[in-house]
Amino acid sequence: MTTLSEAVLSNITDIIDDLSDSCRVNLSVVYAAVLAGNMTMMHLLLKIDPSNIRKAPYVPAATHFGPMNARETGICINQRAQAVFLPGVSTYVGGDIIAGLLACGLPDSPRISLLIDIGTNGEIVLGNSEWMMGAAASAGPAFEGSGLECGMKAVKGAIQKAEIGPNLSTKVETVWKDKPRGICGSGYIDILCQLLKRSIIHKDGKINRSIKSDMVRNNGVNYEFVLVPRNESATGKDIVITDDDIENLKRSKGAVYSAIISLLNKVGKDMSDISKIYIAGGFGNYLNIENSIYIGLLPDINRDVYEFIGNSSLAGARMVLLSRDLMARADVIRKNVTYLDLSSEPKYMDEYVASLFFPHTDMGRFPSVRL
Repeated sequence: MTTLSEAVLSNITDIIDDLSDSCRVNLSVVYAAVLAGNMTMMHLLLKIDPSNIRKAPYVPAATHFGPMNARETGICINQRAQAVFLPGVSTYVGGDIIAGLLACGLPDSPRISLLIDIGTNGEIVLGNSEWMMGAAASAGPAFEGSGLECGMKAVKGAIQKAEIGPNLSTKVETVWKDKPRGICGSGYIDILCQLLKRSIIHKDGKINRSIKSDMVRNNGVNYEFVLVPRNESATGKDIVITDDDIENLKRSKGAVYSAIISLLNKVGKDMSDISKIYIAGGFGNYLNIENSIYIGLLPDINRDVYEFIGNSSLAGARMVLLSRDLMARADVIRKNVTYLDLSSEPKYMDEYVASLFFPHTDMGRFPSVRL
């Protein structure tokens, strides 16, 4: 645990140092810090054993952390500075989601809304000013570019948008318009959508073996589609998506979608009751809603319902940094969110299995999608 704690603190320290240098601010004049993170990261930063988070009955050592001197956390700002932590709800719905709820205003609206933060855990909160229910889907790191053949984070050179032509020609757009180095989450969603539209993959996600093209090939282990040939990539290697990549992405999108449906079912609501869906996180900055619906990641409802809110965790933390009242409000919000443990929800697995196709086994749920 010590090694992990040091790694978390080191990462935070590097970010603070970079920020202070770019803003030309001496850290000795910084008198407050607000931290909003998931339960595991908060435990590690504060050197609290997080092992119970991954052991049944999955109960963290704490979900609420009182204010303390920033130096006690290892964060080197003014020696009298205070560190404040956004409280969490339960094991997999942490302070970053409470910050997101503050930022999007869901707890203050009479309309039923949905907050979705897609990451390794797809955290989702459904509700309004009268009630809220939250859950976390084990989406895995695929949409963050991890565990995939050419996956990477949304940094310089990452493919964030892609198109495939009728003759299987490809056109990609990368972060910072640099030469392509790999594929990030939003890029994978575009690619999956295009592969489906061009019948390069079947509904089960398997690459069509009957296609005669240099872009589709057997790599000796399974099949893959070549998105960028090596002579056009920054790495000198082909940028591809494989059968295994598609399988991982299919499971990730299925986990998120089935979590949304499970929350709605639990409270006796359906899609028509939702007036707003907030998409949070850096992942959402480049997310194509149409393509996300086409592959079955997001519900097929009126597109006007969707709203991107960027890094809502950061936005909520900034609000708390500027207002003691909002810190008190964050604690009220935390107490008003009921946590739904999907691992013990009987119908969740049925929903999950049904979602392991593109877009879904029940095409009636995706009336706008034509395959």
